[in-house]
Amino acid sequence: MKRPSIDGLMQKVLKFQLWVYVILLIGGFFGCAKPPIHLTPVLDRPNMDRVYFKGRKLALSFGEKSWVAVSGTIDGDELLLSILCKSFIERIDVIPEDISVLGYYKSTGMQDLSSLSKLLDYNEISTVHLKVSPPNEHMAGRRNSQNWGLALQALSGALDAQRAGKSTSTTYGSYGGRSFYERTETNDRAAADRALARHKKELRQTAEKYAQANAARDSILLKAHTIFKDQVVGGMVVVRLRSRIYHKIVVTIPWVEEEPHQITLTR
Repeated sequence: MKRPSIDGLMQKVLKFQLWVYVILLIGGFFGCAKPPIHLTPVLDRPNMDRVYFKGRKLALSFGEKSWVAVSGTIDGDELLLSILCKSFIERIDVIPEDISVLGYYKSTGMQDLSSLSKLLDYNEISTVHLKVSPPNEHMAGRRNSQNWGLALQALSGALDAQRAGKSTSTTYGSYGGRSFYERTETNDRAAADRALARHKKELRQTAEKYAQANAARDSILLKAHTIFKDQVVGGMVVVRLRSRIYHKIVVTIPWVEEEPHQITLTR
């Protein structure tokens, strides 16, 4: 069995891992509420190996016709898979959408209400088929969400500028033993213009951050590609998650029909 050069492999993995870190860092600008979860590969097959890079574990799956390297990170509602594939045969069609991803999580249920111990101890494993997002579909959805965010930011800025351009004063007095007050509202066009200019600048900065993040992510997304003997292709595959509770992810890469690579990742 032909094994890849670890040094050469790590040079390629390094590029993709650094880009994933950049994506995760830029993602922080967009309000990610929880830190990313880096998954650990499980060596549950004889044709598997593992390498380390800055504390990260990557799974290597070897075959007679190809090998793949996979690592995974859960970030928000997305599973980010960094994947490399090398061909030992004349042709492999690398199609990201063909990847199968299963998410496993533990769910508590009950079979016999008459037994409290069974209720407490019963534990089953539930499986969910997760969808790989095609690159174009993923980027379109990402831009759509960002456009909604920009629209809300613009609306908030316009309302703030409107408030900044208005001032209210109240005058109190008395006449004939009775108290009264008079409220006067004035418009300050200069203050409104200053506030509006500030918000427009912030809006442009947000749009620029979105554009930079989108360009970085699009450049590393794994797209449909044909590789030939001794060629390597790699990139990031995005999988939509229904939750962050999965304790195990199983990734099956069927690009070579005779030897699909299956890699298990756990928390």
